[in-house]
Amino acid sequence: MSLEAKKLFDLLGLEFDEARHHFQISELRLNLSQRLGAELLQPPHQYRVPRISEDNTCGFGMVQNPFELKWAFELHDKNLLRLSRLYTALHWLNEKVHLDWLGLYQKCEGLSQPSFIDDNYGNELDQPNLIKLCYIGAPSRAAFPLTQEFARQSNNSRAFLNQQPLLIQDVKEAVADGAPYYECDPAVKSELCLPLIWQGLEIGLFDGEAFTKNFFDGDKINACLALADFIAEEGLLV
Repeated sequence: MSLEAKKLFDLLGLEFDEARHHFQISELRLNLSQRLGAELLQPPHQYRVPRISEDNTCGFGMVQNPFELKWAFELHDKNLLRLSRLYTALHWLNEKVHLDWLGLYQKCEGLSQPSFIDDNYGNELDQPNLIKLCYIGAPSRAAFPLTQEFARQSNNSRAFLNQQPLLIQDVKEAVADGAPYYECDPAVKSELCLPLIWQGLEIGLFDGEAFTKNFFDGDKINACLALADFIAEEGLLV
């Protein structure tokens, strides 16, 4: 995680103090562990999703049926407990950094969406997708296809496929410079994407968004990294 942290600090133009970074991550992880030991929040197992427009971005209104997590992952007792821990961890992070939107995604090889539900949730049927497990904020896309084509318009897919953290401090400026960007909420001005790895496996992604430019600083980056580090080491994705 130190390498990812240094890359992000370099992007911010900040000096990276590795010893201070490790100390802060350890303190944050201890605090998160204590939070999870105190009380777990119960996450929703389904959520509403914006319509997908012709250019494969968010359109107006919501699809008719909510997206069901059980189409992507087995929701047995162990996974339900993991999902509660993930949802609680997201709330812990938001108490630290006050993002306007944040969510956790997991790689999924295929969906078992019932044939009688013909809503489009943004997923590719014959390709792996990032599926949104839980989030805090406005309704957003459920699935991000893990294809090079879609990565040309999506930070989430690009960060996962490249296995590189992605930081944008000014969305408008980045788009003007030609950076690919998937817009679901025009209010978003800053974004951080962190790939999640568990036992060498590329398993998921953290995404955090803010409605102000230049939102992320060293302390906020470390808090997000502490969450990603904890999730990966504890094997919390379902």
